[in-house]
Amino acid sequence: MELLVFVMSLILLTFSKAIPLFSHNSFYFEKLDDCIAAVINCTKSEVPLLLEPIYQPPVYNEDVMSILLQPPAKKKPFSRIMVTDEFLSDFLLLQDNPEQLRTLFALIRDPESRDNWLNFFNGFQTCSPSVGITTCIRDNCRKYSPEKIMYVNNFFVDNIAGLEFNISENTDSFYSNIGFLLYLENPAKGVTKIIRFPFNSLTIFDTILNCLKYFHLKTGVELDLLKHMETYNSKLPFRSSRPTILIRNT
Repeated sequence: MELLVFVMSLILLTFSKAIPLFSHNSFYFEKLDDCIAAVINCTKSEVPLLLEPIYQPPVYNEDVMSILLQPPAKKKPFSRIMVTDEFLSDFLLLQDNPEQLRTLFALIRDPESRDNWLNFFNGFQTCSPSVGITTCIRDNCRKYSPEKIMYVNNFFVDNIAGLEFNISENTDSFYSNIGFLLYLENPAKGVTKIIRFPFNSLTIFDTILNCLKYFHLKTGVELDLLKHMETYNSKLPFRSSRPTILIRNT
């Protein structure tokens, strides 16, 4: 499974110039040829060739985040907080973290921990212009205006470690089978965490399918994943034909 996630991540990275997923935020932006070689190596070997470690984050703009991290706009009813070991360890992710706000928003949106965090904050809603969110790293504090934070459709402005894609014969469960893996780290405390965000859209399915198809046509490398995805795509009840190849070599 780890190898599958790695291959799919590299394939998406390979075509970052054809589909604007990473733009200048990615270490791969100027390494297209190296990335193609890495993908070919990964398909032929059990030892993947990593161009960058998982813990190397993109170049962050503190005022720009992906829509994955956009907090819910409405309050939820307050209920009890479940104090678990994981909940307590999440505080270490926040303490003196250089990306404290981004990490906090990730925890609030984490499908497994968000209820606890929303309860901890007694719900979360967009603040008025007179109210801000203050983060403190050691003795350095900064106040953010929530309404000025920009949320973009490019998920990869955050530290996406990979994709989790489980192909199921049950088409009814399709939407629960795609997930982005977000890597969180607090270098000050040596604490890390990976959060899985389900992504309910056929767009990412088509994008991956087209990337794989294009890579196959360009390199001649046979990919089992491509065969499975094409078979799965043909079984979708709302698809009359395969999507066309959208990515071109420009």
